[in-house]
Amino acid sequence: MTDANFYALIMSASLVLMLAGAVFWVWLLVRDMANVNGKTIVVSGRGIGFFAIQVSIVVGLIGVIRAGGYGVLWIFLPYAPLLEWYNFIDFLDFLGQASLVPLSVGASTFFLLSLFKPTRSWVLAITGIAVVLSSLAAAEVVSRKRMCLTAKDWSVTSIARNNIFWSIRNANREWQWSFHAVIKVEDELWAWSYRWGQWWKVPDTVDGDLPTGTLECS
Repeated sequence: MTDANFYALIMSASLVLMLAGAVFWVWLLVRDMANVNGKTIVVSGRGIGFFAIQVSIVVGLIGVIRAGGYGVLWIFLPYAPLLEWYNFIDFLDFLGQASLVPLSVGASTFFLLSLFKPTRSWVLAITGIAVVLSSLAAAEVVSRKRMCLTAKDWSVTSIARNNIFWSIRNANREWQWSFHAVIKVEDELWAWSYRWGQWWKVPDTVDGDLPTGTLECS
């Protein structure tokens, strides 16, 4: 067997496993639905299917943030975020700094919702949504602070910048030739790297799309 055939076999097997996983997950999503008075409704708070629904809601939100409109298909692939780990493994320092707020929000939300019976059934989905959205907000704040702090080393107070939502969606894309943020220092272009947490000099041979937003540092 040639290397090409071997890789093709591995890819085919992986695709089959992914499709099988998606079919199984759809089965979980519908297995605990009941027909009442001719209408199909979700049996609230009971069964593994209800758990699967809540997981899919959170994963679907993550998919839209990461992949855009078609990311909603992640609701059928609950393991999809795990397949993205390699795209963010290099950003652990930044993610660590931005993790305190969402962890606090998640713990508080889970605790408060667990106290009341009407919200207890949906505690997983609501907590997951709160963690995801607060993660975006915290990452945006940390990103702005780090960029401004390091730009001050060059006495730069104005930064051309894309927001954190754009950066998450475009992180580690092979076709990415746009910058997260850029500054000009003595007519030289420096771009921001979340991996290094610093600015790097853009070679004259690199022609990327400049950010459309502006961050003014006080």
